[in-house]
Amino acid sequence: MPHRARTDCRTTRERRRPGREVSRVKYTNPFVLVLSAIAGGAVAVAFETWLISSGQPLFLLSPVFSGTLLATAIVTLAIAWPVRRYTAAMRRVRELRRRESALDPDALDAAARAASGKRVNPERAVFALALAKASALGGAVFLGAAIGIAGMIVTRPGGFFGIEQTLLAGGCALVLLVAGLLAEFWCVLPPEDGDAEQTSNGERAAV
Repeated sequence: MPHRARTDCRTTRERRRPGREVSRVKYTNPFVLVLSAIAGGAVAVAFETWLISSGQPLFLLSPVFSGTLLATAIVTLAIAWPVRRYTAAMRRVRELRRRESALDPDALDAAARAASGKRVNPERAVFALALAKASALGGAVFLGAAIGIAGMIVTRPGGFFGIEQTLLAGGCALVLLVAGLLAEFWCVLPPEDGDAEQTSNGERAAV
């Protein structure tokens, strides 16, 4: 009897539509990103002020650090790309489902099969989403830090030594921030028509 109950439960899960087993998440709050940038800038300014008061030169962000940020952005997008292919297919299925009455049912079935074939491992999808959020937050922190260091360089007498590499680091941090937000969008599905209560809370279905 317990074995039959497990079989029924498994059959029910198998009959669920693609994407219905997903969890609920929220997009990264822009306010959190702004606070992260402010925190990064404040820490950078405090650290540089301490160095100056100690008679030491300013700490500058090296080109290697900028390259690391850029490489992280590329890796984030590369890991999220397979998830993006699946979510794009699921968006197509949901769009067809909304217009199901005006379409050939075979078209909807074909789109659903195509989406099912592009499904990724749930653990990989969760990792891609977590990496996207971390990249966005990290990009915001380092962008704020670069702005803070640039401000210290500009206001300090003696020229703008190091401003170029600091601006380069800030630009790479901005790229990382945008890449994280883009990858996060790739990893998130829009709510279905029956999920109106989730939409009011800004929640989406993540793969």
